[in-house]
Amino acid sequence: MKKFKFIILTTLFCGASLVKLSAQEISLKSAEQAYQLALESNSDYKNYKLNELISEEGYQQSKSYKKASITGTFNGQKNLDLAVTPLPGEIFGQPGQTVEAQFGQEYTYNAGITISKQILNREAAFQAKISELSVEQAEADTKLFKELLAEQVGLYYYTGLIAQKAIKLGEEDLKTVLQIEELAEEKFQEGLLDAIALNGASINVEVVKQNLNSSRQLEQQCLTELKKLIGLEPATRLSFFEETEIAIPNPIMLDQLGENSKLALAILSQKQADLQVKLSQSLLLPTMTVSTYHGKQQFRDEFGLGLRGDDWSNYSYVALNLNVPIFTGKRTRSKIKQSKLNQEYVNNDKLQTEKSLVLSDIQMIEEYQLSITDAESSEKIYQLKNTNQELSLKKYLEGLISLDAYLLVYEEYIKAEHTYLNALSKTYNYYSQITSRIEK
Repeated sequence: MKKFKFIILTTLFCGASLVKLSAQEISLKSAEQAYQLALESNSDYKNYKLNELISEEGYQQSKSYKKASITGTFNGQKNLDLAVTPLPGEIFGQPGQTVEAQFGQEYTYNAGITISKQILNREAAFQAKISELSVEQAEADTKLFKELLAEQVGLYYYTGLIAQKAIKLGEEDLKTVLQIEELAEEKFQEGLLDAIALNGASINVEVVKQNLNSSRQLEQQCLTELKKLIGLEPATRLSFFEETEIAIPNPIMLDQLGENSKLALAILSQKQADLQVKLSQSLLLPTMTVSTYHGKQQFRDEFGLGLRGDDWSNYSYVALNLNVPIFTGKRTRSKIKQSKLNQEYVNNDKLQTEKSLVLSDIQMIEEYQLSITDAESSEKIYQLKNTNQELSLKKYLEGLISLDAYLLVYEEYIKAEHTYLNALSKTYNYYSQITSRIEK
């Protein structure tokens, strides 16, 4: 007799880092409950939220160019050699001659406050806009991670429930095959049954035990992965609520899906590429800064610093600084060309991504609907095969059919049970992907 192993079709994902929580017992009643627990304690999600704050701080910093800066300064200078200025000799009573005069004193001190503000700086303006986009990108990254987290949590939760259902069915199956094996042993001892039929009954017992162990192992694997995703301590006892029943989910339409976060990221990349072009072009534009200085000066012939008010003289000015790029070699032109090529690349990638994601969504919904139909058919076949198995068992116990005849019916029942559970698992695989895209 063939052995039929119970295999749940599913896709495994990597979990998140462990987060310390107090040891406790948690009984999961829904996928939403598990998802909310993950949002509270998943360390990767916390890091995504921290990245949002980091991006926001970077954006605030980039806007600082709009505000004036105030700087307090103090400096002292020793003039090793004073500058020489040629002057007419008439000033010194030496007509017709030129006298080289030196002005200044050996020591000079300045103390004051400088206030400056950028009036025109398109490069800084575009850098600020790029930083603002970085905030939006960080938020989009977080949203995409939340979708993936919801998908993983849902996948392990529903797969675990299916494993729990398989365990309940397996325990009932085990009672049946043990009963059949016991009856077959009695008839064999009485000489009413041959060894081949008895072995067939014993093989069924072992097959059911194997399937039951596989289901228990799968349930434990799902609970372990959920612990990782939620961020629970290893000592925490996690379980599925025993009274939770899992049935075939309802159909979902394409228009119920929210915006694809991958497309949102592609759009942000396109905007960023556009700004990079403008940023590179801004390197050819002039910059203008206005500044004012208010302070005091002190000149001395000997080393030291006078602290009296009359030791200092007022010194202040207002300056306008205009910088116009005239020649920067090929560096700026090359940077502009590079940014335009990158812009074209990103635009093409965005268009391809958009088409691909739309087609993937359509395919996902279509396959989900087909999986529902397949699961419904498998469930109906399983129920009919189960009825046949129960009727055949009754006939066997009444002596109306042979053990071989019953074992054939039972084999078909086991096949139908496994097909139904696998179909249910496949449906919930799609369901986990789809519901992660629906706004919660």
